[in-house]
Amino acid sequence: MTTRLDLSETLTKTYTVTMPDGSVWKVPVWVIVASRAQSYAEDDDNDMSFMEAMVDTLGLFYDSNSAVEDWARNDMNWDEVEPYAIRAEFAREADFQEGWVNGPVEIY
Repeated sequence: MTTRLDLSETLTKTYTVTMPDGSVWKVPVWVIVASRAQSYAEDDDNDMSFMEAMVDTLGLFYDSNSAVEDWARNDMNWDEVEPYAIRAEFAREADFQEGWVNGPVEIY
């Protein structure tokens, strides 16, 4: 009998980032998953469909929170995730792009 991983667990994770002003923001990891999948599906150098890229991304992110962080920090901008971000803690004004790229991160 073949055992299958339930990769949907990755979709319920939250990427939590602390911005330079001390505010804490939570972004659903599915937003980051969709970004990577779309990028790979649109890449002319591979033949992945969006669904194949989703499965690939879910597998990668399931095994590695550092892969989630790497994609978010290096391949996404704050303005891409801001519509989905929920402020968990408030603080003073700050540069959110700087926070998105270099702020402390937790994924759980």
